[in-house]
Amino acid sequence: MARLYDLGFSGHIFTWRRGNVWERIDRALANDHWLNDFLYTTVSHLSMTGYDHRPLLISINSSINSTKANFIYLNVWSSHPDFMNQVTSVWAIYHNDNPWVKLWILHKKLAAKLTSWNWQTFDNLNTRVVEAEAIVNDLEYKLSQNPNFETDLYNANEGLLNAIHLQEQLLHQKATQNHWGTETQAIIDNAVEHFQKLFTKSEVVRTEVKGNLFDHCRHYTSTLKLADIPSEEEIKTTLNSIDSNKAAGLDGFSADFYKTAWNVIKSDDIDVVQAFFTGQEPIKYFTSSIIVLITKETVCNRWDQFRPISLTSVISKIISKVLVARIQPHLNRIINNNQTAFIKGRSIVDNVLLSHELYQDLDKRCRGREYDLQIRYLQSLSHHSLRFF
Repeated sequence: MARLYDLGFSGHIFTWRRGNVWERIDRALANDHWLNDFLYTTVSHLSMTGYDHRPLLISINSSINSTKANFIYLNVWSSHPDFMNQVTSVWAIYHNDNPWVKLWILHKKLAAKLTSWNWQTFDNLNTRVVEAEAIVNDLEYKLSQNPNFETDLYNANEGLLNAIHLQEQLLHQKATQNHWGTETQAIIDNAVEHFQKLFTKSEVVRTEVKGNLFDHCRHYTSTLKLADIPSEEEIKTTLNSIDSNKAAGLDGFSADFYKTAWNVIKSDDIDVVQAFFTGQEPIKYFTSSIIVLITKETVCNRWDQFRPISLTSVISKIISKVLVARIQPHLNRIINNNQTAFIKGRSIVDNVLLSHELYQDLDKRCRGREYDLQIRYLQSLSHHSLRFF
């Protein structure tokens, strides 16, 4: 079945009238392929003027060239006094019945807006620092000749420090972006080939888990209400727990954006998180992730010296953290005490010490047959087959 999305609209909310009855019965629908190729499609409701139906004006713009760099939100933007005006100008003019599609398109429109605004506002940061420094030097000379320039020099120093601070923030975030040189595609293909082979090794045969082993906690878990629709307060608390400097996902928006613009964008963010808990399927834009390689050693020249991690969108992180925060207080009751790793309040060292004691006991003489003990060390999870999970 084709998945069609309402493209939303700008203008008057109703498109049809009969007497005192007003309804919105005219809509523009599109599927995934259309949104991928013509994401910046806008629908405007025009004046009726002699008709009982309102004409719909559909403006179609092609998507951004695929060779253009992906959008990356820069945290330094939020410190600019005009930043919230840029967000509000985009967020206040769009309507859509599907919360996932609405937030998707708002993200894309805002990304284009902020990219243009960045070129106009922050592109000349280096020049601004040089100019501010020249003003300070000039005022320092004037102050040596005339003490009346004390206040002017103080203000000029403040301006220079602010410009340097913005420049350092911008350079710090840009420094985290990877640059692989001119052979980018060849490196990507080689990395994909390596990790595909690593994660698609022969299947591991595992014993079937018996459902009756969990009967003792089945009633308890059924009363936890883990899938209840989260409140605004729960969503906001979860958002605040995410580090603002964490790398963004495929959409390019970091947690700093959501926190700074919360008062403007919160209704749409809350809608999509709550939509997930009501069973509404998210679109690929929010579920996609970027695989990034983290170095294990100071100097790396082989792919097995990298650890792959996934960078997901902030919306995806909020949903995951809401679920984690709900179930975490109950893990000690649900999970058997024999499991000591990855449980808060327990330590994997306990099992290490127990294994050490057992190994030492092997040297003791005992009555009866002698037994061999085989110890198998698993590779780290980053090197194990995905079938392990």
